[in-house]
Amino acid sequence: MIVDGTGFGYDEVYNQLWERGKRLKEVKSHIKTEVLIAVKGDLSFPIGVVAGLPYSDERRLLIQILDEVKPAEDSLFLGDKIYGRDNKLAKKLLEE
Repeated sequence: MIVDGTGFGYDEVYNQLWERGKRLKEVKSHIKTEVLIAVKGDLSFPIGVVAGLPYSDERRLLIQILDEVKPAEDSLFLGDKIYGRDNKLAKKLLEE
């Protein structure tokens, strides 16, 4: 299993909830997405995708996928360092 998250921008402006100087900081709007891909031999295919709000936590998005998808018992996970920092996520992976 390979997991990763990214953001997709679009032409709206998103006001962050903190100020930069005397006004709210504006950034280009985007949605955060998380994808879980299964790899078996030469085949790879997505088994879970979820979209969240801008700056959503990738670990929480992965937990949403794992609530719906039950990976095979002998699955190995490959992902960024961020996924190893969350005890809740580690427990979720171990209980599967």
